[in-house]
This record gives sequence, C-alpha cells and structure tokens, in this order.
Amino acid sequence: MDDEHSPEVLPDHKNQSEIPKADKGHRRLVRRILVGAIFILMVRVVVHFSRRWFPTIWDDLHFVNFIVAAIPTVLSILFAFVIDKDLESHMRIRWRISIVGVGMLYSLFLWHQQDLTDRENAKQTASAIGTAVTQANAHSDKKLGEVQKQVIGLGSSLSQTQQSLQSQIGKTETDLNTSIGKVGKPEPPVPAKLVFSLWDIAASADHPVLLKAVHPDKDGNFPIEFSFINASESTADQIDVWVDLCNSCSFVKDPDGFEHPTGIDDHVRHRSFGSLNPDVVFQKITMIVKAPVSSSFQVGFRYTCKNCARKIGDRQIATITEELGPTAGGPDPTIPK
Repeated sequence: MDDEHSPEVLPDHKNQSEIPKADKGHRRLVRRILVGAIFILMVRVVVHFSRRWFPTIWDDLHFVNFIVAAIPTVLSILFAFVIDKDLESHMRIRWRISIVGVGMLYSLFLWHQQDLTDRENAKQTASAIGTAVTQANAHSDKKLGEVQKQVIGLGSSLSQTQQSLQSQIGKTETDLNTSIGKVGKPEPPVPAKLVFSLWDIAASADHPVLLKAVHPDKDGNFPIEFSFINASESTADQIDVWVDLCNSCSFVKDPDGFEHPTGIDDHVRHRSFGSLNPDVVFQKITMIVKAPVSSSFQVGFRYTCKNCARKIGDRQIATITEELGPTAGGPDPTIPK
C-alpha cells in the first residue's frame, strides 16, 4: 500500500537538461562541418571558374551595373533579419517587410535607371551612326560629282589629244615616206682583193716584193718562197690560187699544199683555201723551180674567190734572178695565159 500511494518520483531535471544540450552541441558541430565543407567546395568552384570568367565579366559594364543595383536588396535582407532579433514578434514581421520592400524598390529604380541609360546610349549610338552615314553619303556624292566632272574634262582632253596624235602621226608618216624615198639602195660590199709577194718581212699590200735575187741550191734549182695578203676591207671566201711558170721552167717541188689537176698545163699548180680576213697575211709557201741558165725568170700568180671583183684576178708577176743585185725585167711572154 505504501508503495502504491507513495509519491511519484520526479525525473532528474539536471540529467534531462544535460542530454538536450549535448545533442544540440553535436548537431551544431555537424552543421559547422557541413557549412565549412560546402564553403571550401564553393571556394574551389569559384576559383576554378573565375580564372576563365572573371577577366571577362570584370570589364563588362552591364554586369557590374546590375550587380551594383542588386546590392540594396541583399543589404535590406541582412538588416531585416539581423537587427530585428530584439523586436517583438508582431513588429518583427513588419520590420522585415519594410526593410526588404525598401531595398527591392531601391534596386528596382537602380535597375530601371540602368535600363534607361542603356536605351539612351543605344539611341545616341544609332543617331551618331546615322549622322555619320548621312555625312559619308553626302561626302561621297560630292566627291562623285567632282570625279564625274573630271572624267568629262578628261574625255574632252583625250579627244583633243587623239586628234593631235593623229595629226602628228600623219605628218610623221608623210615625212618618213619622203625620207625613205630619198634613201637610195645600200652600196654593195667592197670586193675582196689579194696581193701576192715574194716572202719578205718588210713586204706589205702597198709595197709587195716582186723582184728578188735567189741563190740556187747545189743542184742548180731555185727555192722560191711567197705568200699573199688580203688588201681589202672584206673577208675573202672560197679562194682559189694558181701558180704559173715560164715554158722553159718546171716544178722540182710543188708549192706547199698545191696540186696538179688533171687536164691543165704542166707549168700550172692549183690550191683552194677557205677564207682570209682583211689585212691578214697567209703563211709562207715554198716551192723549188728548175729554170734555164739565164739572168732571170718569172713566176705568175692568179686567184679568184666568192666575193672578188673578177672571177679570175689579173696575173701578178714576180721576177727571180740569180745575180747579186736585182735586175728589172718585164713580163715573160712565154708564161702561158
């Protein structure tokens, strides 16, 4: 009975208050850990994306203006929930609504102000572009008119120039025809001319050696040396040379390179040469001649070439003597012609 009517034992308030406090501390610790982890994660995300976006948005005027316009709203929320902790419940709601309303209204006006500024700037830009285009068109039209005037003037000048050129060309053509009519046929080239001479260092085209004393060899024959020179201003081409002896003479040794063609006289030798330039002396040619015992005998030289004056040039006579002094002698009538 005593147990049934014994007073109810109240719980230990000290133990009951300690349990909730420990539970609250544990929850607060978990919340702080979560908030810290989220903060660290957000910092890493912001740092990662800010490397790419921050340089771009930091210089964006619109972005900065709208962020500034949103700052009053954020501040009003902070003021509404931080300062009102000491107010009563019925005043706390009014305070919050008033602060947030004022901040949002201020942000709305700032936003509208920024929008009006953008519109005005766009309007001014469009007006400036339109004015610039109008002025550019006017300037282009003015310059085009000036160019058209210059083109018209240039066309007139070209027409005058064309008439002047036609007149000058006609005059020049007339003068040219007159000059051509006055010009005669070109003079023919100077014929080639060969001069023969007995071999002597002092011999020349103007002073050939045609009289010379020659000592006979041991057999009584006469070694004779001769050459020829191109005495003209033209190159002698396709040269033919003949050497003639007197009827009482004979060749013991033919001249160098010469031959006795079939069908011609035994006292004649022939040789063909290529060409000989002006003022050039041909190399020394040697022959041995057997002559009768007399004071002198004669040797004749003839030639022809492609561009010589005659088909066969006049015979040039050289006199050979065995005397010590030269003896003048005329042409020997016994040399065959």
